[in-house]
Amino acid sequence: RLTEIDKILAINEQNKKEYDELQKRFKIQEEIFARWQQMQEWTGKSDGSDLSIFVQSITFKYLLKLANKHLSQMKDRYKLHAKEELGFEIIDSYYAEPRPDSNISGGEKFLVSLALALGIAEFASKNVRIDSLFLDEGFGSLDNDVLNDVLTCLKREQKNGKLLGIITHVDAVVQNIDQRIEVTPPTNGHSKITGPGVSNG
Repeated sequence: RLTEIDKILAINEQNKKEYDELQKRFKIQEEIFARWQQMQEWTGKSDGSDLSIFVQSITFKYLLKLANKHLSQMKDRYKLHAKEELGFEIIDSYYAEPRPDSNISGGEKFLVSLALALGIAEFASKNVRIDSLFLDEGFGSLDNDVLNDVLTCLKREQKNGKLLGIITHVDAVVQNIDQRIEVTPPTNGHSKITGPGVSNG
C-alpha cells in the first residue's frame, strides 16, 4: 500500500511541475495577447483611420508641447492641453476649469495662434530649415503688457536667426522695428512706399 501511495505522490509531484510550466507558458501568451489587443484598439477600424488619428495625436501633443514653450515666454498664464480627436483646450490660471478654444478673446486667439505658429516652425525645422516668419496684423487686440511680452518673444526669435516680416498699423509695434517699409495713404490716387531698398523712380 505504501508503494502505491509513493507512486501516486510521485505522479502528483510530476503533475505539479507540468502545471507550473503550463502556468508560465500561459502567462507569456497572456502578455502577447494583451499586446495584440492593444494594437487592435489602436488600429480600430479596418480602413486604418483610428491608427492614423492615434499617430497624429502623438505628433499633435508634441506640437502643443513646443507651442506651450513659446506661450509661457509670452504669457505664463496660459497652457494648451490636448483633448481627444486632435482638439485642445486652454488651461487658464485665472479659472478653475479648462476653457474650450471657442471661449477665448481676440487677444488670446492671437497669443495661441502665434504660439502654435512658432511651435510648428520649430517642429518643421527638424526636417526643413525655416528662416522666416510673417505676421499679418493681430497686434491691435493686445493690451500693452501682453504686447510687450509678444515683442520680447519675437525679438528672441530674431536673435535666434529668424527673419521676421510684420504687417501692422500699431505704432508701438512699428517703433520696435528697425527696418521698415512704410505705405503712406494716397494723395493723388497712388500710395507712396518708402524704406530701405525702395525706389519710387
